[in-house]
Amino acid sequence: LAIEKRGLPLPAYNITAGTSIPLEEVAAAAKSAVPELDASFGQGPHPFDNRIGRLDITAAMRDLGYRPRTALVDGIRSYAEWLKERRPG
Repeated sequence: LAIEKRGLPLPAYNITAGTSIPLEEVAAAAKSAVPELDASFGQGPHPFDNRIGRLDITAAMRDLGYRPRTALVDGIRSYAEWLKERRPG
């Protein structure tokens, strides 16, 4: 969307789902998509969780017409399938 627009008021935009997800949930989503994956972050909050808070996508919505369309688990699963299809051998 940004490539197609000219004269944007900002040099960069947050393109996320507009929510904050703990890394433990990201690991669980990745494991759901790729069961053989060994991904975990241990007990308690991870130091990177909420380090900067939720990324605000208001500017991307306003200036680019951006709207999140893919849930985290679906996006990870889709990406994992895409990678598997392109794996050599």
